[in-house]
Amino acid sequence: MTERQTIKVAIDAGELAAEGMSQEWSTMRRDIDRHGALHVGDGFGVIGLRINGNLALTLHLHEDQKGQVVLDIIDPGRPNSYNQIQLEDRGMVPPRTKKPRVR
Repeated sequence: MTERQTIKVAIDAGELAAEGMSQEWSTMRRDIDRHGALHVGDGFGVIGLRINGNLALTLHLHEDQKGQVVLDIIDPGRPNSYNQIQLEDRGMVPPRTKKPRVR
């Protein structure tokens, strides 16, 4: 049961990944709520992509209003510009088995 609820998030630099150019986080499904994903990125599910020191893109792993895991892709240079990927609907993340903890 525990293995099924483990979620691994990785950023891969393609061919450079073999040379250690990747980052990986691991969290449990129960640790993802509407605020974010504990232990991923900044500790709350936020990962920033920087180019020449400038924030180009922000990724936010969290639950939506329906309680399903989603990934927001936010362009900080364009107000109100974001896309949302339904990870749970695509079978990439298992559904929650218990009610969320309040944090």
